[in-house]
Amino acid sequence: MKSPPSWIILRVIARCQTALSRIFVPFLLALLLLITSALVFEGPLRRQFPHRAARMSWEIDGMSIEIFRSRESRYFPEMRYSPMHITVPFSQTPRGCEFVYGAVVYRYHQQSDRLIEQPRYLTKFRYNLERGRCESKDLFIIDGETPFDMDVQLVDVELSGEEIIEMPRPEGLRIIALSPEEVRVAKQVIPAQEPFRRPQFTKRISKFSANLDAGEAEMLVAPYDQVKPLILSEIRALIERCKSSGQSNAQCSSAPGSSIRGAIAEILDPDISDAMEDARAAGIDVDVLTNYRAQAETSQLVTLDHGKLRGVTARFDGPSPWMWLRLNPHSLVLKLPMHTKFIIIGDSFVLSTNANFNFMFTESSREVTMVYRSPTVVQMFDDLLAQIRTSVYRPLDVDLRDNFLLLFNADRPRGYSVTDQKSYVPINTNEGVRSSAYGILLELLARSTGEVVLAMSPISDACDTYRRRHCLFDILSRRAGIGMFRLFMNGYFYFSEEVGGLDEWRYAARRYQEEFQNRFRAVRKIFSETSEDGLSIFMQKGNSYSLHHERLGLVGDDWVLAGSANLGQKGTLNVMELLRSPVLMEKVKSEVATFDEPYFVSHAHEWTPEEKEYRNCEFTFERELLHWREYKLKRFQRSEVISELKRKYGVEAPGTLFLVSPAFDPRPDDGVRYFKDVGEKVVELEEVFTSLSSYLCIQDSAGQSYVVNVQASAGD
Repeated sequence: MKSPPSWIILRVIARCQTALSRIFVPFLLALLLLITSALVFEGPLRRQFPHRAARMSWEIDGMSIEIFRSRESRYFPEMRYSPMHITVPFSQTPRGCEFVYGAVVYRYHQQSDRLIEQPRYLTKFRYNLERGRCESKDLFIIDGETPFDMDVQLVDVELSGEEIIEMPRPEGLRIIALSPEEVRVAKQVIPAQEPFRRPQFTKRISKFSANLDAGEAEMLVAPYDQVKPLILSEIRALIERCKSSGQSNAQCSSAPGSSIRGAIAEILDPDISDAMEDARAAGIDVDVLTNYRAQAETSQLVTLDHGKLRGVTARFDGPSPWMWLRLNPHSLVLKLPMHTKFIIIGDSFVLSTNANFNFMFTESSREVTMVYRSPTVVQMFDDLLAQIRTSVYRPLDVDLRDNFLLLFNADRPRGYSVTDQKSYVPINTNEGVRSSAYGILLELLARSTGEVVLAMSPISDACDTYRRRHCLFDILSRRAGIGMFRLFMNGYFYFSEEVGGLDEWRYAARRYQEEFQNRFRAVRKIFSETSEDGLSIFMQKGNSYSLHHERLGLVGDDWVLAGSANLGQKGTLNVMELLRSPVLMEKVKSEVATFDEPYFVSHAHEWTPEEKEYRNCEFTFERELLHWREYKLKRFQRSEVISELKRKYGVEAPGTLFLVSPAFDPRPDDGVRYFKDVGEKVVELEEVFTSLSSYLCIQDSAGQSYVVNVQASAGD
């Protein structure tokens, strides 16, 4: 065999050299670039790329920051954001990733349209077993809204025999954004003071139930009992006590009982935010956790149907409340991780409600609020707040013989525990059973002998175990089968169309039967296939939203159910409050008795539409979608109206009084949408009088009007 000519061999060698140069030269250049970029930073700062998707990454003393490539928001397609991760090695979290959380303070340049100059976020850590690190979730930088710097602080959590201890680490990281593409990271000392986390020592409570005395628990039924003025009054009283004590701001901040704290799913009311800012300025410690990012911190206005504008978000000139992150950071209303709504003011006042703290939107909504003036209950809520803030849960105890039970439901999302399971808060009872918040509630529902009544939207099925396994809808279905269950729901959560006259209502009812959403189909199966007796779904005429926003129940003849829970949503942090109280039981029954009335009267406010308003009264026409019941006139006593005017408004000897009501024929098919459609009927109030509504618009001889709620006479 002849050897190939030398020119062929030379050509092959040349081509190989060309190919090798195409592979190795770019590789060598890239390697040189990486080495050079790492040398640009001084001290311990090191540039690395642990993830291919990471756009920028740094590590200092084991703690790393990773900023990823921009992506489109799932919930707001017009918005893009870059996720950011904080990671620390397992060796720096000896108790586990559950026992450390991140506190991150963003700072923006002052802008006229920015609602929060210093948004603050709490982020939890999950186990990344592949990398051997604790990894945060849900931090982000919105495209076009890069903060000029961010401070990252880590807080270690420890459970001692008597306390929940939160201890910030003295050193953290500062992220300085010179531009969206030029970012530096440096280690720095972070002072344990505002706006950062400070050492926190929360007393551990051994039992989350108690026997409350009369006056320690009060129920407010809004909008008749107004919640916002009470909150503002308590905050202002705390400020006044601080100022009148003659203490400096620092002394006032550290004084026992001089703080405001809470876990509130939504804080958008500007008056509430202003009051918190005033308290902080007076030296009062304000430590509030919230769930919503105030509309991406951008000022927005909403145009209402009647042409008025209102601002939808509060403004925080100083640091914002701590925002509890989980799931997508831009989710304002979907998959809420935290649905608790309680605020603690001082050491003997706590208010827990189902109402969102956006009172300028909900001044007419029907809500239920519990007010506790009890140091024991305050300590329970303080303990729960520490558990929510840290996600360090432990078994709790309740005694079912007590007249107040505080049931805390918490599920940690998968990936946040080393076992990759959804952990929950176990609750031990005096009966020797370890269960959970839902396990106990379902057991009490199964035991109850009287009628079960729920005003609840939305509602989902949930199963749990006490001594045996119970499912919510199975229990309710059995009660409905013997005519001992009533469910009142807000149609807004199941039906989005506006309805007006009778034909539209019949069409809407058919749509319910034909095109249920999955949630409503499941609820419908609680009741008989041929009857919907016991099920009521409310909507306003001309508006798909009902005023019914209560989370309220009667568990037989024994318990009143209150709190913030959307019943059955076990994956959401919330509290359920059970009270054994004849006084509260009667108040709930009295309120439920008003649900069959064709209109509702509440206090008119700044945003009341003109078509609903008569002087100080706002009239709302509600309809129950599934039934066509005749409305009944109810009988009332003038003496009770006078007593209520004195109790609620301080009106003495009112003289001649008049009842103002809509001038319409009370039929289900009346077609009335607004008060202005029919006008008013004004009649002098007699000793015994009748009305279609237990909420009355009462006018005196001077033309001043009042909203009064009184019970109908027995037998009506």
